[in-house]
Amino acid sequence: MFRTPLRKTKIGAIIVSLMLAAVLLAGCGGGKDVSMFIFPKDGMPDDVAGKVEEQLQTKMGDKSVEVFGSPLYNEQKMIVEFVAGERSILAIPKDFFLSMVEQGGVEPLDELFKPEDFPDGFMTGTVYNEKTKEETKEKHLYGIPVKQSAMFQGVGYTPDDLYLVVPSTSPNEELSKQAMKGLINP
Repeated sequence: MFRTPLRKTKIGAIIVSLMLAAVLLAGCGGGKDVSMFIFPKDGMPDDVAGKVEEQLQTKMGDKSVEVFGSPLYNEQKMIVEFVAGERSILAIPKDFFLSMVEQGGVEPLDELFKPEDFPDGFMTGTVYNEKTKEETKEKHLYGIPVKQSAMFQGVGYTPDDLYLVVPSTSPNEELSKQAMKGLINP
């Protein structure tokens, strides 16, 4: 008598779990050359990601581009995006940016931009040295405030506490930095 409802519950749980897994996997990267994820704490207008994607695609030429925006803030999702290594650029809140700089989670951008032009992103952080295989504390430009990005200014989205970074897990650091130049320079 109790076996049938319990069995239906187990089957239902399995189906729901499979559907949830499919939804989560659908949100993963699609193998584009440049992939960006925007994580504002306060949400963002629906059309921002699409407009940025169109403009970045123009700057990147024949390289394929995708830009996603998170309608809801979820720190666990942000951590997954860092660890997964599928994103070229992330736009992250200031508190998370500071944490990632301290942990060595973002690449220095000194070779691309003058640190004095972006003093809010110039600080001491952790850097992994390939030659010595050690982490060191070094002062670099680690992130660019979104409000100073020409492309984001052009689409009318300039929150104060969001930073553009190249994660240290980026699949292609050279393309990531090329895309970063496109986002910042007019």
